[in-house]
Amino acid sequence: MHSSIKLNLIKVSTGNFLNAAAAMAANLIVARQIGVADYGVYGTLIVVFTMLTILIDAGTSTALVTTIKQNAEYQSSKVFSTVLLFRSAIGILVILAILPTSALISRLIFHTQDSSHYFIWIALGATFMAIGQTYQSYAQARGEFTTYLTLAIVPSLSKLVAIVLVSIFVGHAGGLPWFVAVTAIGGIPLCIAGLLFQPAKAPFSIEFDLSLLSKIYRVSRWIGASNIVSGLTFRLDIVFLNILANTHETGYYNAAFQAACIIPLITSSLTNTLLPTVAGFRSKQDIQGFIHKLMKVVPLLIILALVLELAAPTLIDLAFGDKYAHSLLPLQILIPVFLAGLVSNQLQLLAFPLNKPHLHLYSVILQSTIMLSVDWILIPRLGAAGAAIGMLAAKITAIIITWWIIARYVHSHNETLLERKEAI
Repeated sequence: MHSSIKLNLIKVSTGNFLNAAAAMAANLIVARQIGVADYGVYGTLIVVFTMLTILIDAGTSTALVTTIKQNAEYQSSKVFSTVLLFRSAIGILVILAILPTSALISRLIFHTQDSSHYFIWIALGATFMAIGQTYQSYAQARGEFTTYLTLAIVPSLSKLVAIVLVSIFVGHAGGLPWFVAVTAIGGIPLCIAGLLFQPAKAPFSIEFDLSLLSKIYRVSRWIGASNIVSGLTFRLDIVFLNILANTHETGYYNAAFQAACIIPLITSSLTNTLLPTVAGFRSKQDIQGFIHKLMKVVPLLIILALVLELAAPTLIDLAFGDKYAHSLLPLQILIPVFLAGLVSNQLQLLAFPLNKPHLHLYSVILQSTIMLSVDWILIPRLGAAGAAIGMLAAKITAIIITWWIIARYVHSHNETLLERKEAI
């Protein structure tokens, strides 16, 4: 069992590393090809793309995995097709909502409607991405981690290839529209790859079951709500930068954020692999053992933080160039944020065996409120550094709240988690 988990962890870690490496390489090329202000626009559009993808997902990725793994009576292909068709419908609604409001959104964020067409492209791309990610979740639920990591690489790899081609044939002249376009269509190769990797034993069928969707959402209602709230609020810092500062500050912050993004790939690898295992915990001893192992990595994270802080100036200079020198301070603030996430995100996995997923939602709401409040105060004064401080404040809050809830809940219950689930 443990060897299987380790093998899956290696597979998922490899896929996530390659995915992160391809995404970072693509962002570095874009940053060097266009100016700081345009890179701020590009980074903002990527955030909107991510927000819309999460909104269309609506928490169904985790629900699909959990439903298939924990409910053998459900036909996995039927669960998959129901989620796929649901996401397609939500995606169409999002596109229809963006079409008449794109100019208004562009004026609100960028103070001009010249970028309105970008939001339409992003809405279309987010729909394809959310649909394609359904295939990824299906592979994860069936334990097909080789297929999962293959599908995980496709969007970033295809984006990297397209951006390289744009850089060669278009270059600086008119580069931003091309970069936005190839980023938006990244979900199409994923959809094609998902169709090609459909398992022969569980072929796709066009079948929508409303009652099954209702059952899935009983599993995911809190997860879905958490994902929607976090997706729509937790990256509003970059939107606030455009509104309260300018696109140059947004460009500096985006560069710092991208430089720090190599850190969370470890978190996503652990989350994707350990989710079924953590959900299967049956006693508080399981949870205490999980926390004990997690705490062993804290000294290593502190050492890593010190090394990264010292290397930050060189990293910014080598990766982004002199024009992004003002990204250094935001990066140095974001490094402990992302490293702390390695602990807090894993602790939040325990919401599943504790049967308290709503606590995660409350934590997300509080974090978002703190972050946006700090952003509102500090961004006009400190620009990109103010946005980084807001995220740091939110992450510290997450660790304190999550640790307090888990410690209080585990120590106050002596019965097994299985008994408590049956009682509920």
